[in-house]
This record gives sequence, C-alpha cells and structure tokens, in this order.
Amino acid sequence: MGSQGMFIIVPATSRELRAIGDAAGRQIIALGSTGLTLLDSTTTALGGSATYTGASQDSSLYSKLVGIVFADQGGVLNIDQSQDGVNWDYTSQFAVGGNAGLAFSVEVVAPFARMRIVNGAVAQAILRAYMRGRVI
Repeated sequence: MGSQGMFIIVPATSRELRAIGDAAGRQIIALGSTGLTLLDSTTTALGGSATYTGASQDSSLYSKLVGIVFADQGGVLNIDQSQDGVNWDYTSQFAVGGNAGLAFSVEVVAPFARMRIVNGAVAQAILRAYMRGRVI
C-alpha cells in the first residue's frame, strides 16, 4: 500500500494545530487538546482614532476564527477575509466597549484573514487582542 493520501496523526506538545510536510511530500498533522492556533495578537495600546492592522494570515486550515478583545476605550474590531491576501472583500465587525471584554467567533469563508482594530477618539491605556484559528 502506498503512502499517497495518508495522514499521520501525532500528539502535539503544545495546544496548537501543526501541519508539517515531510520530505516525501506527505502532510503530518499534530492536534493539541484545544484545536486552537494563535494567528495574531497585540497588546500595544492605540492612540485616539488609531488603527491596528494585523498581517495577513493563512486561515485555510480552520473552520472558525475566534478570539477575545479587551480595551479600556471603545472602538471597533474587524475580522477581514480575503481570497488572495491583498483584497479584503468580507468583514465581520464588532463594537468593543470600553472596559468590557468581547469574545468573537467568525466562520472562515476565505483562505486569508486579518484582525483590524479601530480605536475611538480617546487614546487607550490598555489593549489586549487575540485571534485564533479553530478546527472543528
């Protein structure tokens, strides 16, 4: 029996999904207990009306993008998705209240995603934002 189309499943040492190609071109997947992989995060507070734009992330291995945002000032969280990592054609938008945590879950509909946070008029002293890919 050949090895084409086979997958080798091994436990991960962390709580992340890892996809690794071996020398023969097979894909080896290791899945931790949560099925979550950190794709983007920031803890850098934003100035008044400033924007954080995360790098384009490969979201093709995931079915959902999930995460948490906390800021001491109100703003808007955008989860942008793209077919090519350049043109951001679909956005899921969430209001982030000051001093209130926000949990989000977005269905993956395109192979690339990024997290974008637009702060309100008042500068932040605190920002914690995390976007993870979830395998279901």
